[in-house]
Amino acid sequence: MTNESWHQWRRAGIGSSDAAVILGVSPWRTPYQVWQEKVFGNSEQLDNSAMARGRELEPVARTWFEKAMNVSVFPKNKTNQEHSFIRASLDGIDMEEKVLVEIKCPNKQDHGVALNNMIPEKYIPQVQHQLLVTGLDGMYYCSFDGQEGAIVEVARDNAYIAAMLSEEQKFWDMVLTRKAPELTERDFVSMESNKEWNLMASKWAYLSEALKSMESEEKSLRDLMIAFSEHRNAQGNGVKICKSVCPGTIDYKQIMADHPEIDWESYRKKSFTKWTFRATG
Repeated sequence: MTNESWHQWRRAGIGSSDAAVILGVSPWRTPYQVWQEKVFGNSEQLDNSAMARGRELEPVARTWFEKAMNVSVFPKNKTNQEHSFIRASLDGIDMEEKVLVEIKCPNKQDHGVALNNMIPEKYIPQVQHQLLVTGLDGMYYCSFDGQEGAIVEVARDNAYIAAMLSEEQKFWDMVLTRKAPELTERDFVSMESNKEWNLMASKWAYLSEALKSMESEEKSLRDLMIAFSEHRNAQGNGVKICKSVCPGTIDYKQIMADHPEIDWESYRKKSFTKWTFRATG
């Protein structure tokens, strides 16, 4: 695949690195950020030196693994046979698709975990997702520090995979329906130290409360004027009130339920951006 076609393929499903995000154990991304990428194609994930180091060392680590295990493995993109949206970009799998490895070139702390024959918690969803995709009973996790590696055997955990698949299905349904997952604190940029923001935020909070108070008072006056007019059309002192009967809104959810054969998404208008302001203090 070209880089562009790979990104398109990755966007059209849930990959192994997405699994950790969906399960809430990724220190790098949030479910909302991944959802945005799947729905709109934009990604907030920025490249950094650690990612660049990983890409540079991965072929070296793969060669080290091949020599250590006396096997030849190759990168491959693979899709689960039962669930087409479940997919993975495998770091290495042999020609017979019996030997699978996930390669990491991590920091010293994570490499130390592998040296103790364990996998860092944030990578567990990734390897179990790959076992879900391939259907294998086990695989290897290879941690490489640039010179030497540590190989950890990973057994398939069917209970874990079942729970993970359930969460991934829920997430994919949100992608298909364009219903965003709940935002986490990490989805917000902190502006606490920005003086100009703080001044504007204070002014907005004051105006917002004042507007709510005026809206409440205006509604009370409306009710009083309707009562004084004895629920009749009336006018005076530059104000006119009149009564009208409005038709009820159409229950589109019921229509969609009654006609599941119709592709309702084809009737959806173009998406637009909406900003919601809320007071948090």
